[in-house]
Amino acid sequence: QGIQARNAQFDQKSHETWVDDIIQVCDRAFFASLPPRKTHQTSANLTVTPIFIVGMPRSGTTLTESILTRHPLVQGLGELPDIRNIANAISQHVQGLAYPHYLKTVPSNILQGFANAYRKRLGTLAPNTPLTVDKLPTNFLYLGLIALMFPEAKIIHCQRDPLDTCLSCYCKKFRSGQEYSFDLETLGQYYRSYQRLMNHWQTVLPMPIFQMNYEQLVQDQEGQSRSLLDFCGLSWTDDCLSFNQDKRGVRTASSWQVRQPLYTSSVQRWRRYENELEPLRAILHS
Repeated sequence: QGIQARNAQFDQKSHETWVDDIIQVCDRAFFASLPPRKTHQTSANLTVTPIFIVGMPRSGTTLTESILTRHPLVQGLGELPDIRNIANAISQHVQGLAYPHYLKTVPSNILQGFANAYRKRLGTLAPNTPLTVDKLPTNFLYLGLIALMFPEAKIIHCQRDPLDTCLSCYCKKFRSGQEYSFDLETLGQYYRSYQRLMNHWQTVLPMPIFQMNYEQLVQDQEGQSRSLLDFCGLSWTDDCLSFNQDKRGVRTASSWQVRQPLYTSSVQRWRRYENELEPLRAILHS
């Protein structure tokens, strides 16, 4: 009843068309045609490495960020809007073309300029830290642009059981955005389009994507955490097992959960609402 009272609107048809466009533009041939690019070096001769955590909301993105930020070389910056803003701002420099249509023609100096501005902002938010985490989940839509601007970036894709993920989105009152989550059928369609795009990135992106599975993490916290740090080129520290002791501010929908020790009670939670979730399950399993 509360969701219905909000009367949220989401144009799933336009979103599907946008995802189609991203897949069409960012194909394997496009990335194969790109010249090799050098990574950016700081004055200390250390590689500035952005870490992007992407996926659906409520899939373990905040938990994954908290594990990483317990490492002394990593600073978590929460959900930054910068990549989305950059994607929109580039349009002003390419005769008004929208993302992703400008990716094949945008001059490299424009991309480099925006990349440098982003790095400068990271340096302001996290001075003297060689790795920073940007965990805005919907950056999965912009991985093509991220690959062009930050070829050395680390991409972490958080995954969780689709029904558990969607149920958690449906039950959460987000402060803003996520209008697709206020209707079970629209939520299922959005999840399918997200899944389709991530499968595409997995096959064409010229950089590896680390798959962080929520269920595997709660069953094998240390093993999955070690694999995560190894992917990011970080040495192991036991502090990463104490993610719930992180003192930094968390402003996402998981702010309470991430303060608790790892628990398994959210696994297969959807079974409590099996009958009510039938419209969602029908779409996810179609």
